[in-house]
Amino acid sequence: MLVLSFAHAPARAEVPAATPSRFLRADHPVSMAWTPDGTRLFFDEQLTGNIRVTTGDGTVLPEPFAHLDVDVSSETGLLGVAVDPGFPTQPWIYVYYSDPALGVNRLVRSRADGDVATGPPRVLLEGLGSQNRYHNGGALVFGADGMLNVTVGESHEPSFAQDPNSIGGKVLRLMSDGGVPPDNPIPGNPLFTLGTATRSGSAWTRRPATCGRPRTDRRAMTRSTCSGRAATTASPA
Repeated sequence: MLVLSFAHAPARAEVPAATPSRFLRADHPVSMAWTPDGTRLFFDEQLTGNIRVTTGDGTVLPEPFAHLDVDVSSETGLLGVAVDPGFPTQPWIYVYYSDPALGVNRLVRSRADGDVATGPPRVLLEGLGSQNRYHNGGALVFGADGMLNVTVGESHEPSFAQDPNSIGGKVLRLMSDGGVPPDNPIPGNPLFTLGTATRSGSAWTRRPATCGRPRTDRRAMTRSTCSGRAATTASPA
């Protein structure tokens, strides 16, 4: 369990049950995302399947935003969360998790109604099996171009990372509704970069960028170069 203090509290202060807390008590939080106006922080708990909400002053709301049943074993679980850059006009919260019934990792989005989700989540992407338990990926981040970048692990199958026909071992670039952007490196393909074993986090420059097309050489290097950002992955020849 991780405990992070968002604000100073009196010594030996007690927090009544089922009331907001200014301490983040979370069961294996692995991803956090602020709303654009900085009034809400969404974070996920890998082992419980709960998406939680914290206010701008550090108050942790007692009721989760949503709950998903997750496969909890090794590196599976609730693995990533992102907030739509148009929030709250576009009231979507994006989550990457390991589905215990299907044995796959899924990207879904839920509509926010205040501080809770309304309706069932909509599936945007699925397919990478979670049976191997490790290298599932899950990092989510919106770029300055408004596209959603999804890191997908190679599920301990190294050959997936260099196979353009597999989503494993990739960073995928998607529109907010799950569609493929027309300016992706390979037309009609969500692939943005190759060669990712798994993820431990993602970040993005705030500067707008115009992407070039990928360049591949005999060392299986793919480079996507943009004004203000560059992503490069490589493997031995």
